[in-house]
Amino acid sequence: MMKNCISDIIISEKQANNISDKQKENISKVINLATVFQKDAGLPEINPISKKYHSSEEHKIVLETGHQPNYMPYSGVFKKAFLINYLMENLLPENPDTTAFFGFADQNLTTSPYIYKNVIPAQNKNGVEKIGFTIKKEDRWKYFCTINKPEFSEWEDETEKISRIYSRNNKEVYDQVSEIMWKSYEGAENFADLNAFIFSGICAGILGIKLHFFRYSDISKEQIFTEETKKLLMKVKSYNKAYNQTIEKENLNLRPVRPEEIPLWYQCRCGGKVSLERTSGETVSGICPVCKKRHELLLEQDFKGIRHYFKDLSFSAVARNMIFSEGLRVTAFISGPGGGLEYGRVSDQISAYLGFHTPATFAWRSKDYYLGNIHKNALRQLYRTYNINKNVLVSRNFPLLVLSVQDEMIKEIRNSESLTAGKNENRNDSKELQAKKGRLLNLKKNGIITSKIFSSTPSALDLFMNFKPDYISRKWKDAINSSSVEQMYRAYIFKNDITYEENMENEEDLNKIPLLYHNVINFPVN
Repeated sequence: MMKNCISDIIISEKQANNISDKQKENISKVINLATVFQKDAGLPEINPISKKYHSSEEHKIVLETGHQPNYMPYSGVFKKAFLINYLMENLLPENPDTTAFFGFADQNLTTSPYIYKNVIPAQNKNGVEKIGFTIKKEDRWKYFCTINKPEFSEWEDETEKISRIYSRNNKEVYDQVSEIMWKSYEGAENFADLNAFIFSGICAGILGIKLHFFRYSDISKEQIFTEETKKLLMKVKSYNKAYNQTIEKENLNLRPVRPEEIPLWYQCRCGGKVSLERTSGETVSGICPVCKKRHELLLEQDFKGIRHYFKDLSFSAVARNMIFSEGLRVTAFISGPGGGLEYGRVSDQISAYLGFHTPATFAWRSKDYYLGNIHKNALRQLYRTYNINKNVLVSRNFPLLVLSVQDEMIKEIRNSESLTAGKNENRNDSKELQAKKGRLLNLKKNGIITSKIFSSTPSALDLFMNFKPDYISRKWKDAINSSSVEQMYRAYIFKNDITYEENMENEEDLNKIPLLYHNVINFPVN
């Protein structure tokens, strides 16, 4: 089975993974940060394994992943948490020294809209309805953890919208999610915490995921990984050279770094995120993009002074991979299937060049095919408008059948127009012609709207509100176990899409849902 294959890879990494006392100390410190987060978020106690290791011959399996704390993210982010939890559960019986971490990149910029909003399917001209909030333009170059959570009135409006859409779908799950949302809002001190609390609450309360969740900002505040950061900065010129060579060699769509750039950010007092460059042997500097203040940091010879500033520093994506992997002696890292793998390819190659630890990497590339309430309503509308049934929608002749209906209506309109041409058009003829044109417009409009609904990548909230949690968990486990695997350098990419439909007993009908998606997404309009 796939889980045995994955476990074998991780065990082989463990056997070659001598963990130092300093790394054990770092692991304990991050577990403590996770305990603080757990209390702040109101998560149930997970009885973490915090056994202390004293012998240098002993090994420890450390699984690690993370993501920026997006608002109600799409299912791929939840699948990262699910995959690392699944690996941990399968390893623990014979490897009780296994620890799994999920970190929230709450120091990211607020430029990505997914940080504060998302979409769910809707029967409107866009095929989706926005959920979430807005962030002022001037705040988008600030650390996300410095942004205030939404005002209470905005929060009430948001929860009322979600209630209006979903409270009748799956009441038990809706009630759980609603409770998690309100508890998260009450406990959060900033927007990043709000999103992180909701995400971890859904993971724990809905999906049964039990991980050590922690905030990257707490790593900075507690000055964990200072030695690993100094080690990287001591080799920053080699780092920059290797970075640029790697992205050129691999043809990656990443920005080259400047020769004096360092892979750290500094947090201005206004919340702005300041990029830094080395301006002398002992000084780095940068200008805040928000308040325009210039900052100069005296890091001293060999970067010994970094301890004075570490609480206000954060890492670039590649430096984060290297420093966390080195500091925790990570056995396996769970990456996202897109940009995360690109950063991973860069960090792995630089790590090998500079003598940093490189973990095995796993990623899960998976698309969801399901028929939620909105999808089904849109399909029913399509059946009525085109006078077809579901068998037509899963036919490979679907485009021709749809176009034939449209062509027939166009012919009727043209015939009506030719009959009235050159005559004094009476009122009834005009009304009949306009009705036909209206029906044609409705045919096309329904097809376009349905196509947009099915082509969207919505928040996982819609999936959770349409299916029972146990069913989703079972489908995800089955998908992991039956995945195909592609190896790319030290990364193992699992590929397996998932089709959901609890009430569809016939496996053949279930397998037709992806074809239905394909046909509807590519809905032909004449």
